[in-house]
Amino acid sequence: MVEQRVIYGDCRQVLRELLSTKLRFRLAITSPPYWGFQRREDDHPSQIGFEDSQKDYIGELIDIFSLIRELLTDDGSFFLIIGDIYINKEFQLLPSKLALSLKDRKWILRGDTIWYKSDIDYSIPSNRATNVYDHVFHLTKSKDYFYNPEEFRKWRDVWDIGTIPSPKSAWTIFPRELCLKPILACSEPGDWVLDPFCGSGAVLKVAKEMGRNALGVEINEEIYRPLLEE
Repeated sequence: MVEQRVIYGDCRQVLRELLSTKLRFRLAITSPPYWGFQRREDDHPSQIGFEDSQKDYIGELIDIFSLIRELLTDDGSFFLIIGDIYINKEFQLLPSKLALSLKDRKWILRGDTIWYKSDIDYSIPSNRATNVYDHVFHLTKSKDYFYNPEEFRKWRDVWDIGTIPSPKSAWTIFPRELCLKPILACSEPGDWVLDPFCGSGAVLKVAKEMGRNALGVEINEEIYRPLLEE
C-alpha cells in the first residue's frame, strides 16, 4: 500500500528537517511560484515569489533546490517546471538564469523540454509573440541516474498539454500527463516522490495512481488543504 504525506509549512524549513530523517526520494517534481506578480489577498506572507529582486528570488530557489539535491537518492532526478516573465516590456530569461545557476552548483542538466499550453487564451499583443510555454528542466546529481528506457523512447522535447484551472486559486493545477511523464520515466513502484510546492496535490495524486509513495509540502494551508483532502 502506497503512502501519501502532506506537510504544511515553509519548504525551506521542512526540507531541512527531512534531512535528519532516513527518507530519501528517487524523484522530485515541482513548479515554484512565479516572481514579480502583484501580491493577492490569499497569498501567504512568507511564500516564495515576492523577493525584492530576481537575484534574491533565484537565490532562494537555489537554496531550496540544494536541499532537494541532498534529499535525492544518488540515482534520483529532479524535474523543475518554470516559465519566463515579462516585465517592463522585456522578457527576463529567468529560466535560463536559474538553469545556469543550478549547473554551477553541480546539478547535471539532462534535458530542457517545452510544455506548450495549447489551450491558454491570452490576449495577443500587437508588438511581440505571446508566451504560452514553460520549461521542464530535467536535472540529476549523477550521470548514472535511474531511467526507464521505454518511456524515454516515447519522449518528445515539446509537450502539447492543456492546463486545468484551480477552483480555489488564481493558478492552474498540474495536468495529469505533465506529472505522469516524469514519474514513469524516472521512478519505479514503491519509490518516494517529492513536491515541495505541492499546491492542490496533482503530483501526489498521480504518484499514488502509479504505485509510488509521495510527500508534498505546502505553505498555504488555508487555501490548499480542502483541495488536498479532496
